[in-house]
Amino acid sequence: MAMAVIGISVGAETVRSDHGIFATQTATPISTPTSIVTPTPTNTPYPTSTATPISLYYEGFVRISNYWPPDGGTNCAYFVDGECRSRLASLYPWKEWAYKAAACPIEWPFGTIIELDGREWVCLDRGGKIEYVKGIPWIDLLTDHHDYYYGQIVEARIVFPTEEEIECPDVSWQFCSP
Repeated sequence: MAMAVIGISVGAETVRSDHGIFATQTATPISTPTSIVTPTPTNTPYPTSTATPISLYYEGFVRISNYWPPDGGTNCAYFVDGECRSRLASLYPWKEWAYKAAACPIEWPFGTIIELDGREWVCLDRGGKIEYVKGIPWIDLLTDHHDYYYGQIVEARIVFPTEEEIECPDVSWQFCSP
């Protein structure tokens, strides 16, 4: 049995990924079959692959807010003697990830990268209000800088980690995926 290999480009029907991202896309052939692949028997009872995993990414809009744990209140779950002693939902200490981490929707695995205006933020936290609103996800940046006004909708590129790249804490954690 022979199979044709073709390329597909994306571009206007609604699709949903496993990460809860909605996008408008149309599959359009970008070339005619370039080669014919004929499977050959191997010594293993199942097929093997040496292919490199491809990162899934999404380019669209996010709604921005920011939080700063030293401010206490809703910014810190465990605030004692004027100091935030909380960890991020990924169990990392917040101080090690200040100005680099973000709270993202639960549908996104830890390690997801958000590219905003040439800067990268890493999803390492969650939040009660960090969810999709009217199809646009809230992203809460771990910073005391106010580069965006509260609720500002901006363009971003979201890069989801491959299964091999997802790092979960050694403990069983409800928000870690897969």
